[in-house]
Amino acid sequence: MTANTTQINQQARALAPFMESGEPVTFEGRVLGFPTVQALTDPLKNKSYSRVKFYCKARPIIPVTGIYTKLLVDIICTNQVPKIGDTIRFSAPVSYPPAFRLNRWHTYRDYLLTRNVVIIAKNKSASDVSVINRHIFFLLLSELRDSCLSNLESGIQETGEAELIKAMLFGISPQIERYILDRFAQLGIIHIIVVSGLHVACLSFFWMTLLQLFGIRRSTACAIIIPILLIYLFLAGFKVPILRAVLMIIFYFSADFFKRERNPFHACMLAGFLQLLVMPRLIFDQGFHYSFLALFGLLCIYPVLREPIKKISLYKIVSYPLLTLSVWIPVAPMMAFRLGIFLPIGFILGSILIFVVQIMLDIGMFSALLGFISHDLSTLLNYSNFILAKLIFISVQSGYERFDIHFYIQQLSALWLILYFSTLISIIVYVKNTEWKIIGILAAFSGIMAFAVSR
Repeated sequence: MTANTTQINQQARALAPFMESGEPVTFEGRVLGFPTVQALTDPLKNKSYSRVKFYCKARPIIPVTGIYTKLLVDIICTNQVPKIGDTIRFSAPVSYPPAFRLNRWHTYRDYLLTRNVVIIAKNKSASDVSVINRHIFFLLLSELRDSCLSNLESGIQETGEAELIKAMLFGISPQIERYILDRFAQLGIIHIIVVSGLHVACLSFFWMTLLQLFGIRRSTACAIIIPILLIYLFLAGFKVPILRAVLMIIFYFSADFFKRERNPFHACMLAGFLQLLVMPRLIFDQGFHYSFLALFGLLCIYPVLREPIKKISLYKIVSYPLLTLSVWIPVAPMMAFRLGIFLPIGFILGSILIFVVQIMLDIGMFSALLGFISHDLSTLLNYSNFILAKLIFISVQSGYERFDIHFYIQQLSALWLILYFSTLISIIVYVKNTEWKIIGILAAFSGIMAFAVSR
């Protein structure tokens, strides 16, 4: 048992009596990440409140003193809303996270445990939050982020499309109807509206290409991009998927400074090792699994599938569905194993929308930056992104409702998954002929999905 686990268990035992009684506990600690804020209004009392949700590294001070632990805080504020980096004091009842199922293998409690959170502090009634200290660096960071978000929704405020754009660039929880979010998840394309390695890679390689077009050397371009990525990491609130992607790309680009060959495998392993070193329970996190399975597809399967089409004139267009297929080959069986459903239409939509997402990310980044120079230019770019976001919504709705092709999977044994991935790796490593590699990879994927659907 690690020291971190021992501390978490000690804190839980110290707070156990208050979990049973429901008595509020006063905490003091620091806000981690950007809080999610939802405006509330009480028409009877004619008052406005803010429901604020955030992670906090805190310790109880009243009525019991304990060691610091990481909490998920969900409270209703009547005064100032806390910001990232604030040292605050608040009171709220504590409890264990609810154990409702996210899917057949994972609960919400399991998800929070991977973030080292075993306790939540939730207050359903209005309460005060005292800001003890506000760090100037984080205050400036919050103002910069708020300005970027304001630029992104200029001219399209309070629309679902604006929420989608903000979610894609800065990881803001989108205020979109729940059933629409469920459509994205069921189609297996939820990753396009959640900031992930895909978005960070698109942005970083876009800036690399742009800088090199202006004649800047690759090593100099890397020196410019790495600080940009670190600033973006701060602006996105240190979310786990973004941190993983930023670390990988920084390690990948840093090879130029040491005159070493860029190796995505080394960058991938080092980023994963550092995250597990800080949060060992991430090894059980589904997002962690999907992220590295997707990388396995991009690094090992995509080059094989791409090899025969290098001479085709429409190479760039064909590469997008191949890119999606390369990710689906390792990820789809795992999703079928966990979610018990397989929707082939998601592959077609993913192949099309990944191209749209790349354009939206580039336009959104220009909009966020140009808004500091010209409000009109930012608004014009936002109108373009609004149309693309509308296209995404229409495609997802139409794809789900008009092409209701889905397969429910009763049970797929973990043994079959192990056998499948062992077969994939063996084909990639030992089969030398490219054509036979492609046939073997596609046959293995088709075989396990057909087997899963037939059960």
